[in-house]
Amino acid sequence: MKAVIDTNILYYISGVSETIYDRKKLLSNLNYYDHWCVSELGILEMLAKFADQKYIIVSIINFLHDENIEINPILEKKYSICNENINNALSHDIKFLNFLTVEALRVKKHLENSYLRMLIISIAIVYLNLAFYKDKFSDIKYQQFIDNFMLLSIGIDDEKSICKIEIENALEDFYKTQDQCMFKDRIIEIVADICETYLLFVEVESKGINFRDFIGQYDIKNEVYSEIEIIHANNKLTRNISNRKIQKAKIVGNYSKEELEITLSRLKASLSNILPQGEIVYISELIKKILEHKDSKIEKNDIIDSMYFKYVPEYHLITCDEYMRKIISLCNVDNGKAINSILERSIRS
Repeated sequence: MKAVIDTNILYYISGVSETIYDRKKLLSNLNYYDHWCVSELGILEMLAKFADQKYIIVSIINFLHDENIEINPILEKKYSICNENINNALSHDIKFLNFLTVEALRVKKHLENSYLRMLIISIAIVYLNLAFYKDKFSDIKYQQFIDNFMLLSIGIDDEKSICKIEIENALEDFYKTQDQCMFKDRIIEIVADICETYLLFVEVESKGINFRDFIGQYDIKNEVYSEIEIIHANNKLTRNISNRKIQKAKIVGNYSKEELEITLSRLKASLSNILPQGEIVYISELIKKILEHKDSKIEKNDIIDSMYFKYVPEYHLITCDEYMRKIISLCNVDNGKAINSILERSIRS
């Protein structure tokens, strides 16, 4: 069996962070696996986190080199920072390390934006189902609804995603303030915006205009929210359509657990051809947490944490994060028990 360690475990075994786990025991127990490695995601987080403490970066890279620990690449080639770049950092060239940390932050923000778009679209799909459609869709019509909503929200060209700029702005503000509550509010605002936009398009289609033709006619780009308000006001076919305002406060905390579970199960089925099982479970549990509790937060770490589930179930994901371990157990109970056992045997005496 193979294993991959998450970022915090990397910090523990390299001696950067202290924890309840004994470093030598943890390393020894990891050798129980036929093969174990560090994920490129962990290197990405490490480079971004310690950009102003480059001696820590050098220490971790040297540790990996000395212990002959593999860095497993998982990102698309155009975003990958493995392995040649990491090896070059061993030269301790400060200019190269500066380049590497800047590049890591750029890639990390790109991944966060992409993940948040998927999360926002998923929340919006769940909300529209609960608030407007309930059980009205057959399986075929539900998939058509998903396809149309994806087309509107992401667009044929990813760079023309209607929520891309909004999310970039929310992320930039979050990096400055670290205010998780404000960040969640911004995300829910974007959910409300794209739900209103979708409902407008559905009404337009009901007037006999093809959904895709309508998008092409107005060359929908990043600035669509203000643009759509103009279309709504001036287009002959949409001038008299009532302006459905989504009340942000109603998106969160207004559903029974049962109806939320039913709606999420449908969403998970529709995502099964797009994402690995672990990521789907992680996203659905996160949506449940966001929609069930008004005081819940969206944490930036949720984004990279979710991506680690690309490794599940092929790898055991070694993490001491309780929420991640809960998701691992939901995906595979035996894997969850094995990982818990590794950690329990590694606790300091």
